[in-house]
Amino acid sequence: QIESDQSGATVVVDGQQREGTTPLPPLGVNAGTHTVRVSKEGFEAYQEQVLVAGGQRKTVAARLKPLSKVGRLVIKEASGKTLDIVIDGAVVGQTPVYQATVAVGPHSVFLRGKDKLGTPPSAASVKENQTSTLTLSAVELDSEIRIEPTPTNATVFVDSVQIGSGIWEGRLQSGTHKIEIAAEGFTPYRGDATLTKGKKELVKVSLERDLSNPMWQAGFVPHIYAEAFAGLALAPGFGGGADSGCSGSKCKSKSLPLGFMGGVRGGYELLRGLGVEVGFGYLYMAEKMTRTIDAIGDRNVIFTSSNYKDQTTIAGLLLMVSASYRLLDKTPLTFRVSAGVARLRAVFKNGGTFSGDVRNPCDPMINPTTCDPNETTTVTQTFSIAEEPANIWVPFVAPEARFGIRLAKKISVDFGVALFVMLAPSAVRTGKPTGDAFTNINKSEGQRAFQLNDVPGAFQNPPSDARPGIVNLPKEDGFGTFFGIMPTLGGRFDF
Repeated sequence: QIESDQSGATVVVDGQQREGTTPLPPLGVNAGTHTVRVSKEGFEAYQEQVLVAGGQRKTVAARLKPLSKVGRLVIKEASGKTLDIVIDGAVVGQTPVYQATVAVGPHSVFLRGKDKLGTPPSAASVKENQTSTLTLSAVELDSEIRIEPTPTNATVFVDSVQIGSGIWEGRLQSGTHKIEIAAEGFTPYRGDATLTKGKKELVKVSLERDLSNPMWQAGFVPHIYAEAFAGLALAPGFGGGADSGCSGSKCKSKSLPLGFMGGVRGGYELLRGLGVEVGFGYLYMAEKMTRTIDAIGDRNVIFTSSNYKDQTTIAGLLLMVSASYRLLDKTPLTFRVSAGVARLRAVFKNGGTFSGDVRNPCDPMINPTTCDPNETTTVTQTFSIAEEPANIWVPFVAPEARFGIRLAKKISVDFGVALFVMLAPSAVRTGKPTGDAFTNINKSEGQRAFQLNDVPGAFQNPPSDARPGIVNLPKEDGFGTFFGIMPTLGGRFDF
């Protein structure tokens, strides 16, 4: 039911003018929110958003105030055709020439006639005590469009012309038109609508809330939330001696550290979008490579392996604290910075086939006629050296960005990528004792030794065995500072 203190006022509901003027009988509408505009020449237009439930009757009491600042608006049709003139959604007169006193400011103007004749909306800016003239040329408007914004009080622009607030329905020429929708507290929408001749296009746009706008703070309640996440973990390398040793021609093959990471975090949203969090997770990564390496034997004999396989595996728990900021409502965009520490167990494995030239161990002072100290034989043996695992504390920092979608009021899912900067200690690789003969030598930090087998009858002058003795792998660090890239899927529940 629409009431007005001025008779003869025009009523526009959801962009469509109702027949007749005030007073009017009750108007039937669908349940929902509607935009009602009541206007009359010489008065300020009255506009209200009305929410009507099914079977309910609402009353709109429009009180029209006389215009305090006015100007004159003259509207002409270029060729003198007779068409209805629509100003701000209401038919106010007809061409070929029309003039009226209107409020100062911008107005939306278009013409409508028979047989789809008319003009697209145009903007008219009226200044106080001045006359503004608008000349329009009628053309065939061969397509229709209906624009339904959410929220329903959003301002609608078509081809940069403001045509009102709420639902708008009208005729345009076929082709592509620019649609813009804006409302306070929401992120503006800009897009294109392609209209086809003889058809009607429906454009529904739901604006995303701009959570940085103060208007949303009033209804916000600080609360607890919980998140779970899981995904891949990969890195360019662990930054240790193995990575630096596998370079150029010495590196036969190398797989980048790869694994997985998962965890949970709990947070408290202090202000809308701003949260502080604690969490823990589990990380596993493994790196494999095949490279060329030299081991040093007795009397500085060099044993070379071109198929030396090296593997490093890390696994353990992560503890972290973080701060996050979340934007948008239906498609949350989250930025997070985390810091924490990981307790990782590092396991090293190695092995390869080594070859080296071993000299005849005979003494020419004892056997001057039969000893040839320059006689050599090539000793080739395959072995691996057991290494002690390392339990290390690894501090880290991790910036992260995530993009998601809200499934329900309290539930959302997202995808994100975090960059972990792992400040790992060097963790020198050390051999593991494998018997009485090596108990002491393997306890030395960085010592990785192996007893090669004797080769019976390897020398002829005089006949003797080759005794290559103990070989040592070079000292290497297990780690250095390295970067981990963690793409994960996650879910969030707001309590």
